[in-house]
Amino acid sequence: MILAGHGSEGQRRLAAGRVLVVGADEIGAPLIAHLADAGVGTIGVADGPPMEPWDRYLGLPDAEPADRAAAWARALGRSHPIVRTVAESWFELPRARGPVRDYDLVVCAGEDPVRCQLVDDVCAEAGIPFVWGSTEVVKLLTGQGEPLVGRVMEYDGMAGTCATVPLRPHMCAARPAEPTAAEPFFGLLSPAATEAARESTISVEQLKELLDADAPVNLVDVREPDEYAFAHLAGSMLVPQGEFLHGDAATRLPTDRKTVLLCRAGIRSAEVLAVVKRTGHHDAVHLGGGILSWAGRIDPGMPTY
Repeated sequence: MILAGHGSEGQRRLAAGRVLVVGADEIGAPLIAHLADAGVGTIGVADGPPMEPWDRYLGLPDAEPADRAAAWARALGRSHPIVRTVAESWFELPRARGPVRDYDLVVCAGEDPVRCQLVDDVCAEAGIPFVWGSTEVVKLLTGQGEPLVGRVMEYDGMAGTCATVPLRPHMCAARPAEPTAAEPFFGLLSPAATEAARESTISVEQLKELLDADAPVNLVDVREPDEYAFAHLAGSMLVPQGEFLHGDAATRLPTDRKTVLLCRAGIRSAEVLAVVKRTGHHDAVHLGGGILSWAGRIDPGMPTY
């Protein structure tokens, strides 16, 4: 309350602030704790995966089985009773637009580029500030300091130096953009795979609807034989990624039905998708999140690795 440059006015603004944090794992967990400690009045947490044993090291004291969003709401309800914590549903279309409008700004606390793109799209459409994994939130809520708008801060740990570089929009980027479906994948995709997956990613729920309706689909698993033998979706056929990237597997795909590509987490299938689209299968899609998402949200009995 007596902090120079902040004072009671800054604290009141924090107390009135409403922040949605998308993701509550390695990046989101400390961020949520810092926002609660700072006195942000309402914190929404959007995170879907169930709790894991290592989550206790991210600041969650509970060992009870629950998803991270519910666990954070329960934990902060006890440790920070003056902070209103809301457990939101996982951030994906078509539900992404709804929660955003209840908040002053959104923080994307994750490394998945497709998820970040979806958050950016939805926030641009709603006219709400979007922050990527930083306590930069406090500056925006209080109106203090110089926020990193149009700039990215880089920290060089080996040299112990900081620098800022300009952030410029792509010349073809339309703002606001039409939000596109996105499922999490971890790691970096090639530009071609990123572009291919942007408008050709389906969720596990959408795939289940297709399979339940006996829709004519060609379900192709691009993992390796040992992985496929360990766990796979009924009706899928195995064609390893290498046969697409270094062979002619794409040209041998049937043309009388939609091809759905899948892998463990959605990385390899996105890379294969780029190859498949170049061979004329423009309606091909890949399964966001792969069989990990299928096991987590459709078939909990499926073994995972």
